[in-house]
Amino acid sequence: MIQLRSKVGVNKRRKKLRVYLYIFLAIVLLGFCGLLFYTQSHRYDLESPVVVGASFVRDVEIHTIVTEHSSVKFVGIFSRNNKLFFPGDSIQTKLESIPAVVSAEVEVIGNTPYVRLIERVPTHLWCSDISDENSLCYFVDDSGVLFASAPDFTGGTYLKLYTIAVSIPPIGQVVVEKELLQRITSITDSVRTLGLRISKVEFNSETTTTLYDYSSLRILINPQVSSEALPARLEALKVIHDIGENPGSYEYVDARLENKIFLKEKQK
Repeated sequence: MIQLRSKVGVNKRRKKLRVYLYIFLAIVLLGFCGLLFYTQSHRYDLESPVVVGASFVRDVEIHTIVTEHSSVKFVGIFSRNNKLFFPGDSIQTKLESIPAVVSAEVEVIGNTPYVRLIERVPTHLWCSDISDENSLCYFVDDSGVLFASAPDFTGGTYLKLYTIAVSIPPIGQVVVEKELLQRITSITDSVRTLGLRISKVEFNSETTTTLYDYSSLRILINPQVSSEALPARLEALKVIHDIGENPGSYEYVDARLENKIFLKEKQK
């Protein structure tokens, strides 16, 4: 009698567990169908992204990245073109891999994805051939990173940089180390007080950098010299030879040595 009651109790528990299992499976199935309907229904599709802060990165490039990432189905079943499964993190990572982009933020507000970019700020141009005024040039930021091709510029909008690279560096590469670039920029700014307007900088070697004035005067310096020391040494030449007033009369100034400075006049 006791054994019979025990079997009845076990059967009841098993029946109850089966009922719970069926309810659980029904909930999972309903949830799956609901998600499938939500992701497949075009009424929940996201609109075209709104792009903020893009200058060097084209809108069409950003739209392509968003479309490619959102078209990949979640676990191979659910559409990502909706607020629930939108791949904002992967889109942000892809955008931040673009050399011109410092940081990116991607979020969905309502049914609209917003893409906000902070791009590199151009401070210089890296150009491929110092002997050709029409050579290819690229934007460089204050960290020395070459990040985008530049249109043709006239005048002195940006200081032009030339290195000994035998070919055009890849976009995103550092063409001049940040510390060296900051030092040279500081030097070119300081010599303006002498009436010299530097338009080009050629990095010849570790011990020689050539500054080019608009008049074609060349100033050879040691790139390790401080921005305070060089103008003080050039000031003497300005007083004696008026290089600030008439720099076109001279071929070059050699200021690479610490305690000496040489001036070569153009042959008449």
